[in-house]
Amino acid sequence: MFKFVAKLINKLVGQRDYSAQEVCYILFNLPLTDCSRTILNVNLCCEEDQPKTYFTEGRSVLVKYKERPPSLEAVSYLDYLLHYDHAKNRVRPQARPRILKFYPLYSPELDREDFSRVKLMLQY
Repeated sequence: MFKFVAKLINKLVGQRDYSAQEVCYILFNLPLTDCSRTILNVNLCCEEDQPKTYFTEGRSVLVKYKERPPSLEAVSYLDYLLHYDHAKNRVRPQARPRILKFYPLYSPELDREDFSRVKLMLQY
């Protein structure tokens, strides 16, 4: 059994050589790259369909947007995602807009209702 597992692992790894720096980064759970911009994953599912495991760290960004102060009523959800500090409901000073990664991506031909809902949700 041990030989089978060892052969399987060797095939999966493909005899790749790792540098000492790469091994240290992996062992200490350090990021291998650093980015000057913040990437934000945005779940576009209906609130009822969103898994509850994504909210273990607190309220979702959508809930924070819905509970924003009256002074931010004119701010769209898309603008809130790109430029605002979600914890303090303030504009992030001198920060470049976040990179947004939307999921799932809806097709206008196949998922017309969800596609339209997402377009309206982001603009208003």
